[in-house]
Amino acid sequence: MLARIAMQSRQIRTKAKQGNSGAAQAIAIGSGVNGLGGLAYSLKHAISPADSAMLHNVAVWPKYVKDRLSGTFQYCLAGCGVTALGGMAALRSPTAMRLFGGNSMMSMFGCIALMMGSGMAVQMVPFNGSPLGTKAALYYLHMGIVGAVISPICAAGGPACLRAAGATLAIMSGLAMTGMVAPNDAYISMYGPVNAGCFLMLGACVMSMVAPPMGALSMGLQSVVTFGGLALFTAKGFMDLQKCADRAQQPGQFDPINHALHITMDAINIFIRLVMVMGNRKK
Repeated sequence: MLARIAMQSRQIRTKAKQGNSGAAQAIAIGSGVNGLGGLAYSLKHAISPADSAMLHNVAVWPKYVKDRLSGTFQYCLAGCGVTALGGMAALRSPTAMRLFGGNSMMSMFGCIALMMGSGMAVQMVPFNGSPLGTKAALYYLHMGIVGAVISPICAAGGPACLRAAGATLAIMSGLAMTGMVAPNDAYISMYGPVNAGCFLMLGACVMSMVAPPMGALSMGLQSVVTFGGLALFTAKGFMDLQKCADRAQQPGQFDPINHALHITMDAINIFIRLVMVMGNRKK
């Protein structure tokens, strides 16, 4: 499934040279404009932080807030490590590569069921404060499954994966800094657009699986998945990072694993799309 997405992404570049990628170029330009808008937003608040920005209160945050955020990002790093290990293990298994790299509908729905089922299981189990409890085990299992599912794209990307990983780290770091200087409730206004974008992205992914590989529709859908997805998950990353910092300051129960799950999946989705883009440019 994912191997076909990567293949179609490369074909966009070939078709573009033949002058048949007007829709793809329009979506790429639109995503670039959105990116510039996001950069301008970040620079504006970096130069002059909002009055309600979290940056003003960092120095007086109580210890429990810092511990909550530290624990969340430790789970994020550990989850990324397990994802990498899951991908490496899948690349060494012909059976896993046939399952996750196949183009059949069974492969597609199998991957979706595995990721959605394991992700829902993680969020349903309450956090009991133990770093080695049931919830943590389910979280690491989910991230290992994600690593196996995206392994065909990593195999197709080659050296581009290292560049994409570095770029993903830079993007997520920039989003975290933007969340600190932006108004502390900026993420609330993003719920509707981001959730609607996620459903549209899912629909585009499914349609790209059944569309003719070299057709204009397939190229347009692949541009939506790649460039539109990059813009969408960048916005979602900002929303989830700021939401995590805001919830950490509120008294009561705080679940670092659920927040880490959302943040890590945002980073992985950004990474996948950067691999597609950079993999196209390496030729």
